[in-house]
Amino acid sequence: MGWFGIASQHAAYAAPLCLTLMWGMNWAVMKVGLQHADPMVFNIERTWLAIATLFAVLLLRHRRFWPESWLAVCVTGFFQTTINFGATAMALASGGTAALNMLAIPVIALISSMLIFGERLTALEWPGIASIGVGLAIISARAWKTGR
Repeated sequence: MGWFGIASQHAAYAAPLCLTLMWGMNWAVMKVGLQHADPMVFNIERTWLAIATLFAVLLLRHRRFWPESWLAVCVTGFFQTTINFGATAMALASGGTAALNMLAIPVIALISSMLIFGERLTALEWPGIASIGVGLAIISARAWKTGR
């Protein structure tokens, strides 16, 4: 089954494209939102929106609401939501290069997986890595130029 129960090859290609667009736009939307809200308030509001969306999807798909492991929920919630969202919002609100650190995490994970686990990239993955490098270079150059 594909998206919302639709099985198709088109949905298999559309899903990563939509996810990439949503993640890519997330930084711009957060930057605008943080001009009008405190980072903590902003994170609380976006977390409640995410919770409401998740519960709506669970309800529509007739899935259970309660997790199998509350420990997993608490650990993931602390590290992924509290620390990650909080650090990201504060970095973006400060306007400094701290946001660059958050963007560099996938690159660090990639390099670590190559060095530690011996993973190899396929020919199709290299253009994505190149685009990450270009994006980080543009952001770094802008930060250096503006002194932030």
